[in-house]
Amino acid sequence: MVTVQAYYQHIKTRQQQALQEDLLVQEALRIRRSQKRLGARKLLVMMSPFMAAHGIAIGRDAFQIRKYDD
Repeated sequence: MVTVQAYYQHIKTRQQQALQEDLLVQEALRIRRSQKRLGARKLLVMMSPFMAAHGIAIGRDAFQIRKYDD
């Protein structure tokens, strides 16, 4: 059984994750407009100041799995 607090906390967490993912996708697309053949690792390095400014923490493997490098 899930408490009401846990339910709403889960919803809030999912919304925050979706927002962060949207921010990452938009930033990746912005960088990719000028450097189309940039790999995922370098893209992650280039996005690290953006991610730090927005409080987003994601590892290399999770970044590649989410296909920001497409």
